[in-house]
Amino acid sequence: MADSAGDIVTRVKKWAIDEVDDEEVWSLMDEVIDDVMSAQDPWFCFNYGQVARTASNNFNDNGEIPPAKQDGSLVTTANIASGSAVPNNIEYLRAIPFPTGLEKPITVYYGDLEDGIELDYISWEEMNSRYPFSASSSGDQGKYWSTFGKTFLVGPAPPLAVTLSVYGVYRPTAITANADTNVFIVNADNLLRYGVMDKLIMYNWEEDAGRWGGIQANYRKQFNQLKMKSKYITHRAKRVKARRAGTWRT
Repeated sequence: MADSAGDIVTRVKKWAIDEVDDEEVWSLMDEVIDDVMSAQDPWFCFNYGQVARTASNNFNDNGEIPPAKQDGSLVTTANIASGSAVPNNIEYLRAIPFPTGLEKPITVYYGDLEDGIELDYISWEEMNSRYPFSASSSGDQGKYWSTFGKTFLVGPAPPLAVTLSVYGVYRPTAITANADTNVFIVNADNLLRYGVMDKLIMYNWEEDAGRWGGIQANYRKQFNQLKMKSKYITHRAKRVKARRAGTWRT
């Protein structure tokens, strides 16, 4: 088990046939992480996160969120922060960006977790049907959630100040130094190591085919082990939840 990115860099450098920069290994580790997460949801990437919209952090300059308006007129970020304008247009107030790193939302709560207010999921089409853009928000507590890109849509549209707590799959922090660590380094260091070695051969030393087969086999082995463990843990959790609900299937 590795404690930091530097542990993996050291092991890769001992294996490498040519000089390899630390920065290249960090970049390749992040490529491996993206490859794995595009194919599965690793068990250690399930987590809670939070996003809060306030007057001073109002996301009015976010490209995925419609601009803020008050009674039909556009308002600026500075107007909102100073309190001289309070947006009331549905399309702006209902749109809240994902928490940092969130890749796949599973359960969304209105407010803090201890508030215990779980929102129900509805489709994007149903959200637009229930809460048309022509209406104005009365600052109600949200009941439903949907998504558009990397943005949550909450209905009824909440007031300006709102917090969402989200359980889901989160992309770990990027690696930019040997001292860095993340959940992949702690829980899947061999997967990263063999993945980086595989990419080094593919990108830099493709002619060294004799070594490639073994590296790919080890990478695939680590990949499949993680996939099976993630599947087992999430399947077991679903069965436990079903038992609590008392279904005949369990």
